Amino acid sequence: MWRQSLRGIITHRHANFTVVMVTLMNCFLVIANILADFDVIDDKGIEFIFTGFLYINLVIMFTFVLECFLRIIVLQRELFQDKMEIFDVALVWFYFLVELISSNGFSQVDKPYPKYLHMIVILRCWRILLVLEQLQQEKEAAISAMESQTPR
Repeated sequence: MWRQSLRGIITHRHANFTVVMVTLMNCFLVIANILADFDVIDDKGIEFIFTGFLYINLVIMFTFVLECFLRIIVLQRELFQDKMEIFDVALVWFYFLVELISSNGFSQVDKPYPKYLHMIVILRCWRILLVLEQLQQEKEAAISAMESQTPR
């Protein structure tokens, strides 16, 4: 019973819209950090802002990791039958680990990855495509349900 309730929340269009908006915000924060890493933006004197961006990004990614964990629990086999969902979960976990390590989340590890690894954020846009596809499927299902109820 609780899985069905949670499924309704996770797959609701408002939740999907929230995922798209937070993913876009995440992408913009990472792009700002990439521009600072490559000295396109002069961050002298405002390093604390970009450090804040990194921590906000980590919180967002942790939230996405929790969301993926909930999707695995709720959707179970259904999740693993869709290759896009599997790719999305793998991408979220990989990107979270990369961000955690590259942001000096571990004090012993000092910049083990090159700066351009942050460009994996481009693949985060894949998540937006996944959510948009889910919204399209919901719309088509609603239209077909309405058509089947219409008397002829």
